[in-house]
Amino acid sequence: TFAAVGDIIIRRPVAELEEPGFQALTKVMREADMTYANMEGPIVDQKDPNYHGPAAGGPITIVDDLKAMGIRVMTTSNNHTMDGGAEGMFMTNRLLDEAKITHAGSGKDLAEARQPSIGITPKGTIGVVGMFSIDPSSSPGSSRYSDARDKVPGLNPLHVTPYNIVTAEQM
Repeated sequence: TFAAVGDIIIRRPVAELEEPGFQALTKVMREADMTYANMEGPIVDQKDPNYHGPAAGGPITIVDDLKAMGIRVMTTSNNHTMDGGAEGMFMTNRLLDEAKITHAGSGKDLAEARQPSIGITPKGTIGVVGMFSIDPSSSPGSSRYSDARDKVPGLNPLHVTPYNIVTAEQM
């Protein structure tokens, strides 16, 4: 069984959250053979002497929440990956590795960010790649991601050109 949820944005511990809807969702997630989510932002340990970035993303304690929710595979390439700078991205990947959560989409360079990762369960194996769509709708008002290969190394870009087609009647 494969369960998929969207963006994970956790700013405070949620494992003890008693809200019935949340508990019902996490029950489905935990019971699946593999559960996927997108890590929307960095996980940082601001006490780590190697971290010198901004106070962004979620605290290191959310790794325990991810595991408690049953998340076993994540993508890490999105418009918030670099909110903690390169240090935050590297720390997120290291923390996910330590937690044995399979992840893809970011890395030390473009080649590493494009590498697929493999998740193995007793019932099957999955592969995951993570991509961040680079277009005006995903980064409104920002030129920071206009060419991720040059400006944001370590993110796997998927360049997209949006087209809006309207009929004469709609016009």
